[in-house]
Amino acid sequence: LVYVSSSFTMVNKSSFLSAAVVTTATLFSNVSAEGEKYNMVEQIMKLRADDNRLFRPFPTKTTHDVREEEDSACKSNLPKVLNYLTDPSAPVFLRGQAAEILSLCTNYHSENREKIGSSEGVVTTLVEMVKSGTKKIHHDDQKEAFLELDTIARAAEAIWILVYNSPTNHKAFVDAGAIEALAEYLLETGTVRGDGKACLHKGQEVEG
Repeated sequence: LVYVSSSFTMVNKSSFLSAAVVTTATLFSNVSAEGEKYNMVEQIMKLRADDNRLFRPFPTKTTHDVREEEDSACKSNLPKVLNYLTDPSAPVFLRGQAAEILSLCTNYHSENREKIGSSEGVVTTLVEMVKSGTKKIHHDDQKEAFLELDTIARAAEAIWILVYNSPTNHKAFVDAGAIEALAEYLLETGTVRGDGKACLHKGQEVEG
């Protein structure tokens, strides 16, 4: 599961990084289901601290230091992030932002990995985000398709880091159908034609 989810994340983030930046940069005011504003894009930028590596096997020192601050998204404000993720009525882009924050909080942090992985609804929500997004990527509107793909990539990264070196989380994700969900997406979009073009979604092709 670690290899499937990490490979999935790298493939999709390389294709949709520009779209992700454009999508999230304009969404600075988020409102939770409880009506409380929490700027998750600001938190992502603060946690990343210009660390825009496609694949982050370990955090930078800045990321490590920021997430240990008491008022960070990884500590006292973590419940707000979890609420965005698990709220079924939350817009897809907010759930994607929440998934990215969880990845940043969990990377190289076994305590957060277990805490977040055991939080109610996290495992099933991340798997469902992949499943639901896969069903919607054949959207005629290219912006909508990119948004779904971006969200799937963020969810996949969160799955990867949550199952890493955690037998408990690994079993929970396997039981929730994470392998099937990730494999379904790869089978759905990974078709490579004889002319070297890869089919990303209906009506769109890119050079392979």
